[in-house]
Amino acid sequence: DIDGQSMANYIPATYPQEGDTVGSGDHNAAVGYLILQDTRDFYAVHRNQANVLMADGSVKVLRDLNGDNYFNPGLPTAAGVATAASDGYTDATCEINNFEFWFGMNISSSNITKGNFE
Repeated sequence: DIDGQSMANYIPATYPQEGDTVGSGDHNAAVGYLILQDTRDFYAVHRNQANVLMADGSVKVLRDLNGDNYFNPGLPTAAGVATAASDGYTDATCEINNFEFWFGMNISSSNITKGNFE
């Protein structure tokens, strides 16, 4: 449980996909919001893209679709109001395919066992 809510209440039925324009309330879980990791420390340094080395040794490419040099995982952002300086993301375009790069929640309390510490 998190804050008295079941973990299942934090998992949305769908996640934003690359190219989707995400509005407030889209993809919300039962708790009323979508939880995604903040990716504003990732920056498009190679011609509006970044190369990401995966654990299996392969390299995948993140592409900045709107030219703000940040990769939005699907967080809603007010177009025309948000700026790269104030918010990082300049619009609500999802720039990360969640089936290739996972930035959602992945905590299952049923798989976590607490053993003796040291």
